[in-house]
Amino acid sequence: MASYARQSEDDSLRRMCDRIQARAIRRGGELLAAIQPARGANQNIKGDEPPKVTRESAARDAGLSVDQRKTALRVAKVPAHEFEAAVEAKEPPTVTELAKSAQLKRYREES
Repeated sequence: MASYARQSEDDSLRRMCDRIQARAIRRGGELLAAIQPARGANQNIKGDEPPKVTRESAARDAGLSVDQRKTALRVAKVPAHEFEAAVEAKEPPTVTELAKSAQLKRYREES
């Protein structure tokens, strides 16, 4: 939809699409972040335990590429007040710009 908004030079529709996309990516990143990262033991060992769901497998099952998974996780790390201020700005940043700003600032996970 954002592509059509750009083609028709409808800036208000494009901004609305950018905001919706940013919020969707953020929510996806929040859901991925809720899954504990797989660390340590080999996850491929067969035994009595059912296979663990990892961030990587959940993202892959959702159809996300490695880059999309990393972007979503980075956007989810932006504090809520900063994210909302950026998204509601007159010219909202792209998802890529949000992810880059999060990577540069290296937000810590809130415990």
